[in-house]
Amino acid sequence: MYSLSPRQKNILLILSNQPEILTGKSLCSQLNISLRTLQAEVKAINEIMDGKIILSTNRGYQLDRDSFSAMDEQDFQQESNDQEALLKKLILEDTSYQIDELADSLYMSLSTLNRRLNLVQKRLERNNLHLEKKNGRVSIAGSEMDKRKLIRDLIYEETNPIFLNIESCSSYFEGLNVISIRDIILKTIERYNCYVEECYSTNLIINILIALSRMQKAYSLDAFSARLSEDSKEYRIAKDICSQFASHCSIDFQEADIQYIGVLIMGQIKPDQLVKHIGQFDETISRDFEEEINRILQKTFRYYMLNINYDHFLYNFVLHVDALIRRAKNHQYVSSYITENVKSNCPFIYDVAVYIAKEIEERFQIRVIDEEIGFISIHIGFAIENSTASTDKVRVLLLCNQYHRIAAALLEKLKENYSDVIEITNVITSPSQRSLEGDADLILSTVPLPGIGKRAVTISPFYTTQDRYKIDEAIQECARAIAQKKGQNLLLSYFRKELFFRDLEFSDKEEVIRFLGKKTEAFGLTRPGFTESVLKREAMSSTCFFDTFAIPHALELEAKKTMFCVLINKNGIPWDNHVIKCVFMIAINKADRKSFMKIYNGIIQILCDKEKVNQLVKCKNPMEFIEWFQ
Repeated sequence: MYSLSPRQKNILLILSNQPEILTGKSLCSQLNISLRTLQAEVKAINEIMDGKIILSTNRGYQLDRDSFSAMDEQDFQQESNDQEALLKKLILEDTSYQIDELADSLYMSLSTLNRRLNLVQKRLERNNLHLEKKNGRVSIAGSEMDKRKLIRDLIYEETNPIFLNIESCSSYFEGLNVISIRDIILKTIERYNCYVEECYSTNLIINILIALSRMQKAYSLDAFSARLSEDSKEYRIAKDICSQFASHCSIDFQEADIQYIGVLIMGQIKPDQLVKHIGQFDETISRDFEEEINRILQKTFRYYMLNINYDHFLYNFVLHVDALIRRAKNHQYVSSYITENVKSNCPFIYDVAVYIAKEIEERFQIRVIDEEIGFISIHIGFAIENSTASTDKVRVLLLCNQYHRIAAALLEKLKENYSDVIEITNVITSPSQRSLEGDADLILSTVPLPGIGKRAVTISPFYTTQDRYKIDEAIQECARAIAQKKGQNLLLSYFRKELFFRDLEFSDKEEVIRFLGKKTEAFGLTRPGFTESVLKREAMSSTCFFDTFAIPHALELEAKKTMFCVLINKNGIPWDNHVIKCVFMIAINKADRKSFMKIYNGIIQILCDKEKVNQLVKCKNPMEFIEWFQ
C-alpha cells in the first residue's frame, strides 16, 4: 500500500502501458510538466515505494516489471482514487466522521476504509499531520497552518501547474465565488498602486482563497508569530481584502487573520512605477539594502570578469531580491517554468545566478530554491548576453558581375544589414580556382559554384527577400561552425590524458565527485577544499543535464590550473535519480575565469546531442576521446 499523489499515480499508469523505454521528453509531453518536475516525481515515487520501481537511463524511463507486477493494476487505480477522495473529504470538510457513516458515504467496506485510512496516514505525515481516531470517529489532527499547506499541496499535485488557474481548482472552494474573490484581490492591490507579476498571481490568489475558505468555516490560526506594521502596504491591502470579504460573508476577522494574509501578500506585489532614475528607490527599500545588493552584483561580475553596466536593471533587481527574501523567510511557494529552460539553453547565465543566490543566502541567512534562481537568471541574463556577445565575424567573399554596378549595389546592402556580423574579405567579378582558395568562411555568388569545398550560397543580383533569408541562414551556420571549432580547440587545450577514466563503478554522485576531486588534487590542479566546494555547488542546483551528463564544478574558480577530467561508463553512472553516461568535472583557475563561460557552454553544446554522447561512451582510451572531440 503506497501513498502517491495523483500525478505520481499517472506516471506509473503511463509507464505500465508502455512496453518499451519512454523518453523523458515524451513523458513530460503527456503529463504537461517540465523535465525537472518529472525527475523530482520519479525520485519521490522510488522513495515512497522503497525501491527503484522506475528505472532511469540516458534513453528514458521504464518500469521494473518484476517490482510492479506484484501490484494489481486495477486495484492500484481504485486504491489511488479512493485515497484521493478520502483525503479531500477529511481535509476540506475538516470534521470528525463516524467511521461507519464515512464508509457508507464512500461506498466502501470497513476493512477497505481502514486500509485506505492507513494510506492517508502516511500521506498526512509529509505535512506534519495525523489521523485521530476516537470513540468510533476519525478526523485529521494537527496545526491549522499545516492543514492549509496540505490543501495547497493537494491542489498542486492534482492540477498541472502549467495550466493551473483559479477555475481548475474551484472544487476546493465550494460556496465561494472564486472569480469574484480573485477580482477583489487584484483590484484591491491595484488601488494601492501595486500589481502582481503573472508568474506569482495564481499562487497568491490560491493561498488567499485557502485562507478565506478556512476562515469562513471558523478555522483560525492557532498562533501566528509574524507581525506586520499596520502602516505597511501589505497590511493595509490585507485589511482591505478582509473587510470586503467580511461584508459578503458576515465574518468577523481576527487580527491574526489579517496578519496572515498580509504575509501571503508580502514579496508578491510590486509598485506600478518600476522604472525610476538610478538612486530613487521605493521608500520601503533602505539605502543599506540597495548598497548590499549592489556589492553582491559587483562581486559576482568582477569574479566572472564580466564588464557589465547594470544601472538600467539595478532598481528592478533590488526590488526582486527584497521580495525574494520576504518569500524565503515566510516559506512561500513559488513556481517557475523558466528555470529548466535557462539552465539547459544558457548554462553560464544560470551558473552566474547560482553564484548570486549563494551570496544572498550567506548574507541574509535564507534558502534560495531552484525556482528563485531561475528568476534571478532572467534579471541578469540580458545584460550578460550583451556583454559576452561573440566578436568573431564571418569572413565573406562576394562573387558577382560588375555589370550595371551589381557588385556595388550588393556590397552596399550587405554592409547595411550585416556590418556587425560579417567582414567582406574580397569582391571578385570572375571566378578562378586561386581567387576561391582564400580564407573566406562563406561565399556569396550570383553564379552557381558546385564542388568548391566551401560554404557557398547562390543569390540573385537583386537582393530579394528570399536572398535575405538564405544569407541569414548561411551566416548563422558559419557563425555556429566558427564558435564550435574555437570551442573544441579551447576545450582540448584544457584536457590531459591522465584525467580520462572509464567503466568505474560508483554508488552515488557524491562518490563520483569525491573520486574525481581527489584525482584533480593528485594531478596538482586543485587545492584542499575543492571537492567540498563542488558538493556545495551541486547541493544548490544539480549540474545534471538532459538525464545524460553532468558537469560538476566548484563555487569558487580558484584551481591551480584550468583543466577538466572525464568519467564515462557504458553501464551508467548514478546521479540523483538518473543513470547518466558521462561526467565532466571542471576546475578553473582565476586567470581563466573569463574563459569559464566558453568552457562550460562549449561542453554542454557538444554533449546535448545524445548521438554524440553514445559515440563518446564507445571511446576506449584518451586518444579515441580526443579524436571524438575533433
